[in-house]
Amino acid sequence: MMMWWWIIGLGLLLLMVFWYSGKPKNRPGESRNGNPMDILKERYAQGEITKEEFESKQKTLNNKK
Repeated sequence: MMMWWWIIGLGLLLLMVFWYSGKPKNRPGESRNGNPMDILKERYAQGEITKEEFESKQKTLNNKK
């Protein structure tokens, strides 16, 4: 009877590990998909780049169109 508790516990542990490992990680800077201008705005909003860098990169992106 005691062995069944170990099997159930191990099964639940494995289930939790598989469930957690399958979830996508939401980390900053990881897999930024989308429009380059949106990414630039996001980086500026998060403080990753300065206003001058933002304006310079914005001009570069606008000239590529």
